[in-house]
Amino acid sequence: MKKLTFVILAILGALPAMSQDKPSEPAKRGSRFYAGISYAYMKVDMKLSSLSNYSDWDGMNPETRDFTDDQVKEINSFIDRENQVNNLAVEFGMKLLDKPGSAWQITGTLMGGIAMTDLNVYNKNSESSELHLKSNFSKPNFGIGFNIVYNFNLHWGLSLNPFFMGTAGASNSFEDNINPDPVNFSVSRTDKYRTFYEHISLLARYRVGNFGFGAGPGFYWINSWHKYTIERTNNTTGLLRIDEATTKAIPRYFIDGTVSAEWQIIDLLTVYAHAGIGMDLVIMTGIHFNF
Repeated sequence: MKKLTFVILAILGALPAMSQDKPSEPAKRGSRFYAGISYAYMKVDMKLSSLSNYSDWDGMNPETRDFTDDQVKEINSFIDRENQVNNLAVEFGMKLLDKPGSAWQITGTLMGGIAMTDLNVYNKNSESSELHLKSNFSKPNFGIGFNIVYNFNLHWGLSLNPFFMGTAGASNSFEDNINPDPVNFSVSRTDKYRTFYEHISLLARYRVGNFGFGAGPGFYWINSWHKYTIERTNNTTGLLRIDEATTKAIPRYFIDGTVSAEWQIIDLLTVYAHAGIGMDLVIMTGIHFNF
């Protein structure tokens, strides 16, 4: 990670000298709109920011327990929470600013599609998985992003890339190793979740011909909310026991090294890839039809 940071800083430090180069030909402005498809993958090491447990035995003596900050910190010391999200989306974008003769370019992109989430809770003390929650690849996701570019010359520039993505739904697969099903009880489980991801990067950009490359630091944040509910019904008496855990989780880290590449195959088609690489991993790739 230190080597990657050094390379990024070296590129950014060299930009003032690069900006003295004069373009040999006017920049091509191209199409104003684009549409396409994209695939994104995210794997993030999370930690709890809050935890609340609720229990109710057939409506008698319902009890709620909110864990203190110190208790949450202790749990985080031996529990790993790995959150993975896969999403497939359609995209539509347009150039918001692209005046001839201007060094500035701004584009905006809207996206929407389907997503799958995968949460694994691992106990480092027992070296075992405590809870594994997974959804089908069918939950809604949405996002919005911007690309703000300043071109020093024909080849070199800087870009600021803020991006937001969210998904919500319910898990369909449950592997619970800390709450086994008791004898003579019917058990049902539900998990509702919301996950929001924000990322912003500052990239040094280099373009030659139909190829473009970028590298620089990235900063990200994730808010993940889960409400996991277990309902146990006694098959003899019909009494119902409800246990519910509400968790909020955030990333353990928030800085990565970001790289990007794009290739305009022909005037109508552009493929791209974007990755944030550090202690966590985020990858996005797609293809755009320009018109």
